Amino acid sequence: MIMKKLNPLIVFFLLIPFLMNQCNISTANLTDVKMCDQLTASECEEDMITFTNSTTAFYVSCHLNNAPAATEVTFSWYYYGDEKILIDEVTMVSEDTGTSFIMSSNLSIPDNGWPVGNYEVSVKINTDNAEPVVKAFKVE
Repeated sequence: MIMKKLNPLIVFFLLIPFLMNQCNISTANLTDVKMCDQLTASECEEDMITFTNSTTAFYVSCHLNNAPAATEVTFSWYYYGDEKILIDEVTMVSEDTGTSFIMSSNLSIPDNGWPVGNYEVSVKINTDNAEPVVKAFKVE
């Protein structure tokens, strides 16, 4: 009788390592996500939300914390015209040492300048439990 009750528990505990291997869960997180038109020491000093159509580049910087080596972060840049349009997407990988990193991405001005309108950049750690940080900005 005791064996019948223990069998499901034994199976459960034997499956835990397998199930944990199938998930990519992390304690890594993003902080201090900022937009700017020029980086200082590889990050944005102030957070900007409005740019001109002649701004040479948009930058976003963030602090990646509690991250193991080779943690991937994806920066996705969007323009809102009649619909949401993906302009560019870049995935970066954290360095091999340390647990905290400053990461940044940029989007350079197109030949005809920036279209006036609303934009956003989504910054996401590529793990199963991560929610993206979205920074909305506009060009006037």
